Amino acid sequence: MPKTTFAAMMQIPSAWLNKVFGPTGHRHDGLDEDGHAPLDYAVDSGVANGYEAVLTPALTAHIAGLPLFVNIAATNTHVPKSVTALTRAGGTATATVPAHGCSIGDFIVVSGAVQTAYNGVFQIAAVTADTYDYPVANMPATPATGSILATKAATFHPSGLAATPIVKAGNAPLIPGDIASGHIAVFQYNGEAYELQNPAYAESKYAEDYGVADNYSINVTPAPGALTKGMKFYVYIKNANVSATPQITVNGFGPYNIQKQNGATLNPGDMLANHISVLVFSGAAFDLLNPYILPELGAWDNVSFALNTVYQAATGGFVDFSTLGSGGSVSCTGYTDSSNPPATIGGAAYADINNNCGFTMPVRKGDYWKVTAGGPHASDLIRWIPLTTK
Repeated sequence: MPKTTFAAMMQIPSAWLNKVFGPTGHRHDGLDEDGHAPLDYAVDSGVANGYEAVLTPALTAHIAGLPLFVNIAATNTHVPKSVTALTRAGGTATATVPAHGCSIGDFIVVSGAVQTAYNGVFQIAAVTADTYDYPVANMPATPATGSILATKAATFHPSGLAATPIVKAGNAPLIPGDIASGHIAVFQYNGEAYELQNPAYAESKYAEDYGVADNYSINVTPAPGALTKGMKFYVYIKNANVSATPQITVNGFGPYNIQKQNGATLNPGDMLANHISVLVFSGAAFDLLNPYILPELGAWDNVSFALNTVYQAATGGFVDFSTLGSGGSVSCTGYTDSSNPPATIGGAAYADINNNCGFTMPVRKGDYWKVTAGGPHASDLIRWIPLTTK
């Protein structure tokens, strides 16, 4: 760390000195020698999920807000697990997590409970093979509800201080690969845990498919330690899907089915060649967020529509009108826009004596429409055909 060179008779304001050397500023060990300026960087000497670093000068306490830079030796691997039941007796919560693998004193990160007092970073107080207890405040309702997950927390020992759990911003749990081997992790103490400021495994990843149609394969960097719910991948597709049940493999995990967000199977061509498909892992399959949508005409509406009456379109579609002149010329006009009644002409026609008169008029979803006719006419027919998607 380079020294600051001062000119003779330079005035140094006290605020600057306090910022650099004061209790709220940069750490300083008191030695005015080269090599003794504080450098909060160290090489990890721990193991996966249990990180250690010896800092010079050594930390004597956890300092809120102080960033610590650690060159990581091994990637974190703990996977979020489903909590099948979460109850409370007094100030103790009991979580049922089959085969959780935790021990007394381990830290866990709980998320997803509707009763938010159950969520957060906690230290396990008692265990059985499939349950563990942790303290809970504010007497939340029991049992807890929601899609609840619990993750065994990775920990950080700076300069021999007590092991402290690692979380992401907002006490969110890590996912496997957030702390990646060979990367420099930035930890910042928030008063309760060390927040990882630069997760190596971003929530979204881009990769190009190297598989074939209906059997897609991608590799992302860094590789995830496991696939967890909510992971999002932007995949450049080279071959459109042909079947309704394509599959994808991510860094060797899978194959997993690809489906629509409602669980429905795909249509051929939903994953378009030379386009990017957005896939989110749901825990058992991948949901395709952006299927390629082609509009097509639906079925004729069987509702009887009347002249000079205003209707509102529930979907986009077309109004088709026909009438027959009866003893004189006839004209017909269609109106459609966002006003009620509509005033913008969307279709019109004119016919001589005893000739058919008609038009087809497009209507936007949510807009109003009506049809009028002038002159002697008979056999009026107004039909509506909606636009749908394949």
